[in-house]
Amino acid sequence: ERFRVRGPGVGELRQVTVEHNGLKEQQAWFLDHLTVTEEGSGLKWHFPCGQWLSLHHHDCQLSRTLSARPLRVKPGPEVEYRVMVATGDVRGGGTDAAVFLTLTG
Repeated sequence: ERFRVRGPGVGELRQVTVEHNGLKEQQAWFLDHLTVTEEGSGLKWHFPCGQWLSLHHHDCQLSRTLSARPLRVKPGPEVEYRVMVATGDVRGGGTDAAVFLTLTG
């Protein structure tokens, strides 16, 4: 899955919070990892997860805060980020719930 997020540049990305609103078991999502690319500079951050976002699996959480290795970037007034998420290769790992991200610099 790929999508774009436009907003104020947050500078050096340290964390991303990813969550969804799926309450049903069939909306469970196994997130393998998330990659964020700053479109203007091409800088990338990789956020490993390897966990369920689900009320019905493991620790029953719909939200995960993931950390990345810090990179030094010069913040701009507004940037566009391309976000790629990879659903884990597990049975029932996809979701049809709305997904939300919060980027923290």
